[in-house]
Amino acid sequence: MMNPMRQRSLALCAALALTLPSVTASAQGTATAAAQNEAASRFKKGLELFKDGDYQAALIELRRANELAPNYNVLYNIGQVYFQLQDYPNALHSLERYLQEGGKNVDAKRRAEVEKDIDKLKARVANLEITVNVPDADVMIDDVSVGKTPLPKTVLVSAGRHRVIISKVGYATVTKLVEIASAEVQNVPVELVETKSTTATPPPVVVDNGKGTTPPPPQVVPMPTPLPIDSQPPHRSVPVVGWVVTGGLAAGAVVTGILALGASGDLKTQRTSGTATRDDLGTAKSKTQTLALVTDILTGCAVVSGGITLYFTIAGGSPSDSKAAAVPPAGAFYKPTLNVGVNPGGVSLLGTF
Repeated sequence: MMNPMRQRSLALCAALALTLPSVTASAQGTATAAAQNEAASRFKKGLELFKDGDYQAALIELRRANELAPNYNVLYNIGQVYFQLQDYPNALHSLERYLQEGGKNVDAKRRAEVEKDIDKLKARVANLEITVNVPDADVMIDDVSVGKTPLPKTVLVSAGRHRVIISKVGYATVTKLVEIASAEVQNVPVELVETKSTTATPPPVVVDNGKGTTPPPPQVVPMPTPLPIDSQPPHRSVPVVGWVVTGGLAAGAVVTGILALGASGDLKTQRTSGTATRDDLGTAKSKTQTLALVTDILTGCAVVSGGITLYFTIAGGSPSDSKAAAVPPAGAFYKPTLNVGVNPGGVSLLGTF
């Protein structure tokens, strides 16, 4: 028994073959002879690439053919290739244009088939409503630009996980991972924070003495009286080792996080390629999950280490300082101490109070 994907492939090949003779015919008067010939050549090349399973290259050739010699029949083929690539929003858009531009030229049987595909596609897409607090910010979804803010309407996407990136010069870029189910409309609010300084230097004070404005006389600020030696504030040491450990953990988390994003992108590419085996997808998924877990562990350790190091920085000492004061003088209070250790098994704490 032939599976549905293979049936769709054979049906598309037949549609491409039947549509080919009409590519140049329907473009008469709208394209030059050279453009029509190139369109027909690219159409044939797109058919060959599709038969070979190279859907991305086939899509490029078909779109170029339609740009050179517009033909509503080619829109049907483009929509079917998008369907094969699981790019459901573009597939839906192409098939709707095919019915609209074809009008009465689309026979009843083909129209019914396309309307059935359109209903199926509508059940696999969703809408993102992206709102940003500043205008003219660039909006990208899955590394594809969708316009500048404010967007005139919601953005049609496939159901699943998407990466939304909002950027503008002078503001910190914001990246959000959004998960959306089919047929949903999800609002994605984004607030950009300005990075450049907005504090203006106050103008100099001037005095009007009747003869024009002159700067005020300089004020004499008395020097502070030095404190006696016994009342000088104690020296505070900075726990350098703790900050080095925290920085190392944070750097490790950043590196593994970047690797995790790369692995996630590779997994998505394999899923949409149509040529990856189940073992390949399993390996890519396992790699992505492992890198994400390592990133979470390193991030947690960096937060714990940073918090403890910050405590000793503010308290004016480090874990090593407590060793020097292990035997306090008679009548003195014990100073609480806290030691932190990082090892492959986790983070250990040891303190005296």
